[in-house]
Amino acid sequence: RDIYGKMEQNSVTEEDVFPIKELPNDLWKVLLEYIGFQSQMELRVVSQWFDDKLTAVVPQFRTWNITITDKTFPTLQPFLLAAKERQPTNLKLHIDIVSTRISKWCNQVLTEWKDSICSLKMIVHKENQFLLDPSLCIPNLEKLDLKNGSNEDVIVPKLMEALIN
Repeated sequence: RDIYGKMEQNSVTEEDVFPIKELPNDLWKVLLEYIGFQSQMELRVVSQWFDDKLTAVVPQFRTWNITITDKTFPTLQPFLLAAKERQPTNLKLHIDIVSTRISKWCNQVLTEWKDSICSLKMIVHKENQFLLDPSLCIPNLEKLDLKNGSNEDVIVPKLMEALIN
């Protein structure tokens, strides 16, 4: 259209536009190699379709770094549920549990999200005995950083063995 809204004779039709939505994911990966990460993030806001496509193709968009404290946990639960709803598969959580005391929510987070946790960092206290439960195996755990929060040096090696096996 020209500046007055009239169709020009040599205008582009839908048939003339490259069908980018029909590209398979493998070709999207090749295409995105030529686009910087910042531009990829900007492309996600173009439409829901682009957001869904880039989330499926770019692994960095499926990773969530989360720091959980006693104060933030009540507000974080809806956020985690929304993340899982938006991305039901391949969700990767890097969780850093910062707590000066053991809370019942720690057990809840690790039990509920164990399939999505790929990195876990936390201070371990002797009250964390529930972590030794064999049913708490975290299958996709790639990185584990545990610090002793008590004077007992025995709990961290036992815990590492239980979580990895």
